[in-house]
Amino acid sequence: FRSAFVMDPSEQYSSVGMSSSNNKALKLLLVELFGGFLSIASFLLSLKFLKNSFQSVLRDETDDAASSNNSTFNSSSSSSHSTSIQSLVASGVHPHNLSQLSPHELQLLPNVILPSQISTTFDSIGALDDVKSQLHQLIITPIQHPHLYSSSSSLTRPPRGALLYGPPGTGKTMLAKALAKESGARFLSISPSSLLNKYLGETNALVRAAFSLAYRIQPCILFVDEMDALFRARTSGDHEVFRDMKAEFLQLWDGLITGDEQFQSQQNNADEEEEEGLALLRVLVLGATNRPWELDPAVQRRMARAFKVDLPDNNQRRSILETILKGIPVEPTALDWELICESTQGYSGSDLKELCRAACLIPVREQFFVDGQLNARTNRLLLEHEEELNGALHSVRGLRTSDFVSSLNEVRPAGAVGDAYRREESMKASSGASNQTFEDSLRHMFQQNQ
Repeated sequence: FRSAFVMDPSEQYSSVGMSSSNNKALKLLLVELFGGFLSIASFLLSLKFLKNSFQSVLRDETDDAASSNNSTFNSSSSSSHSTSIQSLVASGVHPHNLSQLSPHELQLLPNVILPSQISTTFDSIGALDDVKSQLHQLIITPIQHPHLYSSSSSLTRPPRGALLYGPPGTGKTMLAKALAKESGARFLSISPSSLLNKYLGETNALVRAAFSLAYRIQPCILFVDEMDALFRARTSGDHEVFRDMKAEFLQLWDGLITGDEQFQSQQNNADEEEEEGLALLRVLVLGATNRPWELDPAVQRRMARAFKVDLPDNNQRRSILETILKGIPVEPTALDWELICESTQGYSGSDLKELCRAACLIPVREQFFVDGQLNARTNRLLLEHEEELNGALHSVRGLRTSDFVSSLNEVRPAGAVGDAYRREESMKASSGASNQTFEDSLRHMFQQNQ
């Protein structure tokens, strides 16, 4: 039994030799592996060093480019701001009012339009005589002569807000510009892109800057076009930014934050004769929308006066057409105004302008085009005889009734194209469904006969 477990000495010596050789081989393998790891580590470290060096070089170049761009942008923006401030001072704003403008006020300066930069007047707007008369009494006269409304009673003061509403293309924005032109007020146009900002608190700061800038440059009309886009009725699902922006705007509008006495302290050095409370008389929030029912009720309440700018009737369409065609050559006794006005029922002022543009192109095409291409005579005049070309331009015939009749097929009222297309598609869908039903019934009858 013992001999089975006792190893022979020769075998014991041979096993010891094998184990020593195995240990040597294992040591060599470990040394080679360690050397390989060291070479890989050194290679990776060298790559990392090269990467860091390249990144540092690129970062330095980027910083230099950014600093040069920032310096260029700052210089250009500062020059544009200084130009805007100089223009405001030249228009009558006291320099003291434009001192120490905040960065947000400077950001809104490009949105200010001076009366001298507006070419639209009430005379350039056809029809809407009733609306223009009311605007003149309620807004223009108080802005131009605030002392007439400086009674101790607040009932004699004009409203702080007015709304222009009606279908698209009826001239609401033109009325707003003409209102600023006629009253001599600066025009501060506000849009979603000028107020909304992705950074926390910036939107409210821009809203506050809009009101403070309007008070600085008064008389001022703070105009919000497409007002339903910014001041839609509030719901529980509104984003926090929109909710806070509306609340800030409404509070500033009411004067809870920027009140009479706060702005009056800024005005004392600018105008010694300004009476208390007159500052806010010359700042008006004017909105325009074609969806007034979607406005927030709080906004509607602050719009003390609302003016409907509706589609024109026959007489108003003629007035609009005559205003648009002023200075355009018309053949004597060649326009049947009654026919044209009857044929354009449902057209807005914008539609009538496009109709006149299409009608004016017809005589030009007859004079210079053949089959949609410039004729040979016109090409020759363009290349050789500029004086004869000017004479040919003056020889274009005047407008005729037939030009408007032909253009009616090209220019239709706004929305008419979409409505017509929707009706066509619905008719196609219904006819296709009915044809499918008829085919199904025929197939069913054929199967029954079989």
